[in-house]
This record gives sequence, C-alpha cells and structure tokens, in this order.
Amino acid sequence: MGRGALISLLVVVGAVLAPAAAAAANTETATVGNVSAELSYTPTGIGYTGVHVKIVRGGSTLVDQAAALSPSCPECGTGPAYGGRGNSIHIVQLDSTPDAEVVFDLYTGGAHCCFYSQIFAFNGTSYSNVVHDFGDPGYSFFDPENDGQSKFRSGDPRFAYAFGSFASTRFPPQIWRFSGGQMLDVTRSYPSVIQADIRGLKRQFNKFKSLGIKPLLAANAADRFLLNQPNAAFALIRKAKHKGYLDRAGKFTRKLERFLIRTGYEIPPND
Repeated sequence: MGRGALISLLVVVGAVLAPAAAAAANTETATVGNVSAELSYTPTGIGYTGVHVKIVRGGSTLVDQAAALSPSCPECGTGPAYGGRGNSIHIVQLDSTPDAEVVFDLYTGGAHCCFYSQIFAFNGTSYSNVVHDFGDPGYSFFDPENDGQSKFRSGDPRFAYAFGSFASTRFPPQIWRFSGGQMLDVTRSYPSVIQADIRGLKRQFNKFKSLGIKPLLAANAADRFLLNQPNAAFALIRKAKHKGYLDRAGKFTRKLERFLIRTGYEIPPND
C-alpha cells in the first residue's frame, strides 16, 4: 500500500472511531416589556437533556433552574412541547394582577401524552410556579370575554382509552383559569363551548358506528352533566342501542356511571 493510500485509510478510520461531536443546545426566547424568558435544551435523537428555564426581569435573573417534570409521569422525559418547531414560551396575562405570567410548554415524549405547562407568576419580589398537566389534548389560549385575561382551553385527558382506542376517543371540553397561583376548572362557566361540543358529537354519530360508538357516547354524557341536564345524559345511548350501534348497553351504562362518579361528573337520579 502506498503512503498516500495509507494516510487516506488512517483518516477514514480516525473519523469512524472519533467520538461524535456533542449536540448543540437549542434556545427559545420571548420578551415582553422588561421580562425575558428562555427555554434551553439539547436534542439527543430520542429526547432531550438539559431542559432549563430562565426568567430575567428588569435585568435581574429571578428564575434559573431545570424545567419541571410531568406531575403525571415524573419518570418520563421532558422537552419542549413542539420539538423546537413552535413557540414553547408565552408571556401572557392570565389574571387581574398587573404582571403577566410566564408559561413554558413542555412534553414528556412518546406517541401520546403528555403536554404540560410550568406557569410562573410574579409576586412582587420573586416568581412562584405551578405545573399543570394537560395530557393528550394540550391546550390553546381562550379569552371570550376580551378582557385580556387568557384561559386555557383543553379537553379532559382522563377519557383517553377509557372506552375505546385513542383514535376514537373524544375529550369533553375543559377550561382552566389561573388565579391566586392555582389552576381552577371553570368549564361550567362556558356553556356555549359545551353546547358546541355536543353539536359536534351529534354530527359524528353515524360515522362512529364503524369506529366504535362508546367514546362518543361517554363524552356526550359528560357534556350533559356539565350543563346540568341529567335527563338528557343517556339519551344518545338509548338512540345508539335502538339503531343497533351498541351491544350490551346496560353493561356500558353501568361502567360509564362509575367512571363519571370517579372523575367528578354528576350522575342523574334513578328513574
């Protein structure tokens, strides 16, 4: 082998044996007024490491820490909610205090579940935070009053897989308001959202004959309880049974009742 060929071979072997270069850290930022927020993370190919949140206010760093783990799956990984393809930081007014909150959107990884957010609120001298799990549905901001105080519009993640496949699962709406450092379920305060969900479920009724009707029936019953309409809660179940879409309706109804009790929905009185 000639000297030139030997050198070329050694270069190739060295390139193969050399350790892979460390992946570069990514950083997302957002700034509103005198508040800047930063979410940094390093992709590993199968997830992320070094997921870190930082908040600077008026030139002073008040938050500089590892991002929170998922409350529902602390053993899972964590990373930016949109994999670096979207904005995972929001500086947004959530309550009536004069200072906007900082919301970091995170994700555990995997095909399904879970989106969660770490929400920081300024208390005059420092930031406190709360972590809220939105599960599979995630959320969008929602301000129907146009009062500048955004709510979180989501769906009830407890319905995932409860009555069928994930593809056929329908999530009853959930609306959350941040107040006093807590997330409050205010869904019942928005009946128009619940009514719109019921109309959407009705439009899908015949389609779900092939997908499996139970997830749709469960979501409709939950919606009716949210509207305090107990007599209508199981009407769609009776319709599905009459049309031949639902076998063993009694067994399904009993399972649904137990589920709705466990998850905090009201149950109608026995006829």
